[in-house]
Amino acid sequence: MGPSTLLPVRDEDLARLVEASDAAEGSRLVVIDARVGDDSAPLLSALAERLRVSPRWGGAEQHRLVALSWQSQDEWALLAPLGLEAPPPGASPWQMARQWLADRGADRGLVMLVEAAQHADLSSLRLLTSAVHQQTSSPVLVVLELVRDDTLGPREDPQRRLQQDEVARAAHVVLRPGALTEHDVAVLARQRGVELAPGTSQRLLDHCEGRAHEIVETLEVLRHSPGAVASGPLPVAESVRARVRASLQQLSAASLALVQAIAALEVAMPQQPVLVCEAAALVEDAGPLALDELLSSALVERVDPASRIVRMASAAVRRCVLDEAGQARRAELHVLAARATEDPEVRLRHEWLADPTPTAQRAEAFDTLAVQHARRGDWMEAGRLWELASQAASDQVSSSQYSVKAADAVVAAGDLTLLAGGLAQLEASRETPMREACLGYVGCLSGRPTTAGKRLGRSWELTNPQRDPAVARMVAERHVLHSLARCRAADVVEWANRATELAGVDDEGRRISLEGEAIACVARAVLQGTPSALERLDALEDVAPEGPVQQRLSLARGWVLYAAGDHLAARDELERAAAGDGWGGSFRISLWARAWLARVHLETGRWELAEATASTGAHQARQRGLDLLVPLLEWTRAEVAALRGDLAAADEAVWSGAADASHYEVMRVSSALGRAAVERARDNPHGVLEALAPLDQTWAREWVSYPGFWPWVEPRVDALLRLGRRQEADEVLRLHEVRTQQVGHPVQAARLAGLRARLELLEGDPQRARAQHAAALEAFETRPLPLDRLRLHQGWAATLWRSGRRSEAEQEVSQARQVLAELGLAAAGRVEPEVSLPVAEGTPTGEVIRFTPQELAVATLVASGRTNREVAGELFLSVKTVQYHLTRIYSKLGIRSRGELAARGLDDVTAG
Repeated sequence: MGPSTLLPVRDEDLARLVEASDAAEGSRLVVIDARVGDDSAPLLSALAERLRVSPRWGGAEQHRLVALSWQSQDEWALLAPLGLEAPPPGASPWQMARQWLADRGADRGLVMLVEAAQHADLSSLRLLTSAVHQQTSSPVLVVLELVRDDTLGPREDPQRRLQQDEVARAAHVVLRPGALTEHDVAVLARQRGVELAPGTSQRLLDHCEGRAHEIVETLEVLRHSPGAVASGPLPVAESVRARVRASLQQLSAASLALVQAIAALEVAMPQQPVLVCEAAALVEDAGPLALDELLSSALVERVDPASRIVRMASAAVRRCVLDEAGQARRAELHVLAARATEDPEVRLRHEWLADPTPTAQRAEAFDTLAVQHARRGDWMEAGRLWELASQAASDQVSSSQYSVKAADAVVAAGDLTLLAGGLAQLEASRETPMREACLGYVGCLSGRPTTAGKRLGRSWELTNPQRDPAVARMVAERHVLHSLARCRAADVVEWANRATELAGVDDEGRRISLEGEAIACVARAVLQGTPSALERLDALEDVAPEGPVQQRLSLARGWVLYAAGDHLAARDELERAAAGDGWGGSFRISLWARAWLARVHLETGRWELAEATASTGAHQARQRGLDLLVPLLEWTRAEVAALRGDLAAADEAVWSGAADASHYEVMRVSSALGRAAVERARDNPHGVLEALAPLDQTWAREWVSYPGFWPWVEPRVDALLRLGRRQEADEVLRLHEVRTQQVGHPVQAARLAGLRARLELLEGDPQRARAQHAAALEAFETRPLPLDRLRLHQGWAATLWRSGRRSEAEQEVSQARQVLAELGLAAAGRVEPEVSLPVAEGTPTGEVIRFTPQELAVATLVASGRTNREVAGELFLSVKTVQYHLTRIYSKLGIRSRGELAARGLDDVTAG
């Protein structure tokens, strides 16, 4: 079988659809609940092919029908082509279905696949629904594609929608197609020969609101106009323009004027919804009826229930409305809006949109506003204003300078995808301290320490602190983040102190340098202890303004509190910082906070929240190009999956968060801990030690070894004890016991006491061992750390078992099970005192092994000698997706290498 022609997300939908069709004996009604643009019709074609070779439905009579909109009112129109005759008067759908099935005589079953079933006549739908629920010897499978129209234009008939909902409620399974992903967009682009810049796939996905047909239309435009994408606005699909144009033509004059005013106000301040009263003030006769008409057209949406605040349906709709209004009308509305507002920033934006003539005065005005936003930590808005300053500048040098500032602000906000084609332009600009600092910052957030170090070093060489202290301060703050990612606490503090000195000693200067100082407090916790760091954060709080700067302080405080073992207080601070991107904060800061919040959730037993926080964060980090943070988030995702026994998902998370010596140290630590957690779940102590080996290197001896920050000592000592390497375990314990006592860390002391108890028992001192174990248990009983209690009981049980105390070991196993029950996971995890490596899932037993279509395609190509990169290119997948599929393939076949795969063959494998 060749590779699937479906998009990756639809391939997954097909697997779910096949499973739903084969899930139980008897007849089945399956509804595909899609929306316009989901491109779900190919699913029916693929399903038809799969059903023809299905053991259950392969011999059935199969029909694929397409419902047409103009036949929706014609009774029995859908089934008439199959020879259905008009029923006798008074016949019920139930009676009709029974007679119809009898007439067909489909002894081996009947399969009915209906595309666009929302247009089908209701009589036919009722008959098909009734047919599924008949008690017959021949099974019936009905699959209906019901497409909801949430686009512009006339609304669906509410009564008809209710009747279709009734059909859906009768279904055995309702399947909602998965949302298209950035990867799907990249596949669509490659299929059409369109090369998208990094980040453009996500921009295109958002721009088209995930609708496949609009994405395809836009890609066709880009294919013929490759320069259209760059960093400017993406083209609008012609189908969207046509729908907007049709909706505008149906509006009254008052409603048309009102929607134009709303669009004009929104385009000036895109991040803010529009007050209806402000829009109405710009036009005549814009009363409540005009707004009601607009809301019915779906050109605008309510933000509040009273409809006092609205927004355009999308940026694409806004753009179409303004394009249709014409340049003169747009200018008129912006002039009126500029006169009506008292806000100088809003006025400046409207004046620029009314007359975009470059002048030095306008550029300087935008620059001043951008600086104000930057000082508050609102980097995204600062970047937009510097971009306007670049456009408004009257000379090329000033325009280039503002453009670099805009790029740097966008990077500081934590969304590298917004640079898109602008990154090449930035690299081509002349060398300046700002340019080098910005490119160094990009390298840092992209997880490339060598590039970042060279760029930032060059930036500092070019900087003159006496002549331009503001630029020097900014460069110093970029060095703070670089040093943080390298886990070099002393360097963090040194660069933060330089930034503070350059900012000045007055209140304004201290506010400017707050982010660097906040991060430095995390490093001070390593160098001076967590109490000193928290005291310093309290002092910073006194001078911090309200707004985004508070997000930085909440992150630092939450991180330090987590390291100190105060998980509940840490959770409050980290939740506040994680939500900060919603009120003008930085995505970068938010994702750092989510990473540590996920750790807090995991260690306090909130595993569902831990997994959700880490998964969402990892997805967002990849979306925004923040590779630096991906391993930190995937570490928790891997550990949660490992604890649940889902080793395939755990392996996938490890692959996604993999880091090596070319990456930042913070990435390498996270990657090592994630891999160690998975090897521990496999009961593979050798694998645990191999995963943690990089943490023995010199760079890890300061920050990484500080008690509380990185929980690697416990899994390492546990592995050494399981292997009987007691002397090595003792050496590691002694080193960390001394440091823990020096800094006074009760949680880490309890963890070490539990490990020491196990070693003492193995060394033949049960009395001292039990005292150590009791002390550790007492410490954890008073803290909300069920994962630590679980580890304590598991390790103690295993050691009791190995030392021959089987009865005590079984009692300890019961304690571990109680902790799992508290977590709602009584059946999850492995708590037996003695376990061996599990037999690989799917070890050959003479039965046919089932792969997904994509797994079979990957396995076939790898077995033929292709590399992972070659397979990825041929199947339009990412290399990491190929690696993930290989992990599952090896597990199902009970093998461990490509060579074994090639030697074994795939004769007993089928797709299903």
